Amino acid sequence: MFMPYLQTSSREPPCAPTPGMSVSDTGCGIPSDKSDRVFERFEKLNEYSQGTGLGLAISRLIVENLGGKIWVDKDYTEGARFVFTHPLTKKEKE
Repeated sequence: MFMPYLQTSSREPPCAPTPGMSVSDTGCGIPSDKSDRVFERFEKLNEYSQGTGLGLAISRLIVENLGGKIWVDKDYTEGARFVFTHPLTKKEKE
């Protein structure tokens, strides 16, 4: 049974109000041509794997509702890495 290694990290750019964080694993990775689609609801890269395809869609909704951004690090080659930002100030209601 494959057990991916999960690693989290954070960085706080100097003088930046929005720190960046990442979550990475050592799985099979995400093909670059599908990196935008993985954040859509019910999108699965492998139909034979468990899950509903909602995890990253929900993550995107949470991050964007907090005023941040989330994306796939296309340069990471040891698996998959998701990077997101989280503003230090509360998002104004529109």
